Amino acid sequence: MIMGRISRAFALLLLTASGCSGLDSTAQIYDASEVDTPPELIGGIEGIISAMEGSCLGYRSEIEGMVIVEVVVDVTGSLYRDDEGFQHLFIVSGIGAGWDEEVLSTFREHAAFTTGRLDGTPVQVRLTIDVPIRLEDFEDPCPA
Repeated sequence: MIMGRISRAFALLLLTASGCSGLDSTAQIYDASEVDTPPELIGGIEGIISAMEGSCLGYRSEIEGMVIVEVVVDVTGSLYRDDEGFQHLFIVSGIGAGWDEEVLSTFREHAAFTTGRLDGTPVQVRLTIDVPIRLEDFEDPCPA
């Protein structure tokens, strides 16, 4: 639980950037269950996992498990950024050992989504995504 709070705070501090064309800070953010067509991760979770470099500590410690990420997808299918430029990308439940940070980094760099829609209109949507971490999906990321 403490690790989840630390990861969330870590994500808030690190995930800053300039504005986003899909930003609408006055628009409502819907939960995925409230929209007709929720956003989908382009390339699926497999695309995210294949883009991950892995965690040396996690790999050598043989730590596996599920990292649960919460994202808000804007009306363009990008990660939503608020008025201060913070992405809405958080670890809800993590496994530590560098895996949580690797998942966040990979989402920041590679995640793209289809647009969520309500009554045919693009809307901002909050959703959670399970990212399974299995050592068999990674080559040893540690330097020799």
